[in-house]
Formats: sequence, structure tokens, C-alpha cells
Amino acid sequence: MKLIKDYDCTIAYYPRKVNVIADALSRKSLSPRNKGRMALLKKLRGFKVVLNAGTFGNPMARFQVKPTLEEEIVRLQPEDPELRKIAEKREM
Repeated sequence: MKLIKDYDCTIAYYPRKVNVIADALSRKSLSPRNKGRMALLKKLRGFKVVLNAGTFGNPMARFQVKPTLEEEIVRLQPEDPELRKIAEKREM
């Protein structure tokens, strides 16, 4: 196990007001109001939905939830060999 003493380095202390960059980087980028929105977005991603914001007005005030599973099924059905056989039998 390596320890700090094993490295050739210098540790310098900077008072809080002087070390502005580290202070800014350590702050959370999300306000408490947005945390709920982010949790909702993560949950919606698990349901495989796509959120499309409108291009007019306030984009945060309006969005559309659209299931992607149905589109994927419709898109992949023609490629399914079993479904092709069933469709051919129905056409006879």
C-alpha cells in the first residue's frame, strides 16, 4: 500500500476565500428544485420513453411522453421470420 510519504509532493493549504476554483468545483450543480426533475427523468429512462420538448414557448412547461417500445416492435416485425410465415399463410 502506498502512502502520501512515498510520493514526492507538497501539500499546501489555502484558506477558503483564496481557493475559489476548488470551492466552485465542490458545489453541487443542481438546485434542490431540479433534483426531483432529475429523479423523474431517470425513472422515465427506465421505462424507455423519450421526452421531446416543444420548440416554442417555455420548453420546461411542455413535454411529450412517447413510448418507444411500440415503435420498435412495429419497426422490427417485418424482419421476424415467424411473423413472415404467419403473414404468408394468411395471404393464401
